[in-house]
Amino acid sequence: MYNKDKTEIIKVPEAKTSVTIPDSVTFIDDYAFSGCTSLESATIPNGVTSIGNYAFYYCASLESATIPDSVTSIGNYAFYYCASLENITIPNGVTSIGEKAFYNCASLESATIGDGVTSIGKEAFSGCKSLTEIIIPDSVTSIGSEAFYYCYNLESVTIPNGVTSIGEWAFAACTSLADVYITDLKAWCNIEFGAYYANPLEYAHNLYLNNKLVTEITADMLQGATEINDYAFYGCTSLTSIIIPDSVTSIGEWAFKGCTSLASVKFENTTGWKVSQYSDMSSAENVTVTDNTAQNAKLLSETSSNGGYCDYYWHRYDA
Repeated sequence: MYNKDKTEIIKVPEAKTSVTIPDSVTFIDDYAFSGCTSLESATIPNGVTSIGNYAFYYCASLESATIPDSVTSIGNYAFYYCASLENITIPNGVTSIGEKAFYNCASLESATIGDGVTSIGKEAFSGCKSLTEIIIPDSVTSIGSEAFYYCYNLESVTIPNGVTSIGEWAFAACTSLADVYITDLKAWCNIEFGAYYANPLEYAHNLYLNNKLVTEITADMLQGATEINDYAFYGCTSLTSIIIPDSVTSIGEWAFKGCTSLASVKFENTTGWKVSQYSDMSSAENVTVTDNTAQNAKLLSETSSNGGYCDYYWHRYDA
């Protein structure tokens, strides 16, 4: 079924096993292929600009779908539960990946995200248990909650400098995740994580800066940063030492919780640092903090309570 001038494909018979969409089509309507459980392949012509909500919803036999460069939007639930889909390339023209767009595509082994995508929607790739690697392009600024939830074979993820927020549960249950790759430590510290389980380091533990494992963080690496956000290094067991530069004025909740290898913390400017309850600094029982004042030394040492973790928020009140 088409509209009168065949620019929109409205509905496809469920018995179809393959479909070649005419070149006249520019829009695949909501639910157009929904429930086509026999559909194995779909050829989308260059000229289609939008794939609607639920467009290929529950096409359980769909193995391949080529998205042309002309497409600019992929709707919510667009390829929901396409359990046989093995790979997908999202072209550069697409700016957003809708909510649950590839939810439970259990056979999806490869997902290439184009350089124009700015947001990855809630649960967009949740349940894609065959994914082993995901490279998020520089254009992305936000990753929705549960975006990669239960991708339990995901081994590595690359987070670009432009990402400013990662929603809660974004990487929860990614139990095979081992490596997180970044290129700018200051940008990483500025990410707003929805919760500790939004940070891929919860499982990965290993953070790589320009392909080098982060074990020591020097003041130069963070120079110019004003804060280290909540959960920034949560679970980063590769980290052994850090020097906090003078530019940093606050360290967020649980920023270093679970950093079990962290043995040395030094502040370039030790004046004015105070702690207040209900946040975290590090696994303090093994931490030696370099501090030049007796008052701050006392405040820092007091954080070794609560089972070896410092549940405190750090802020320079003079800054």
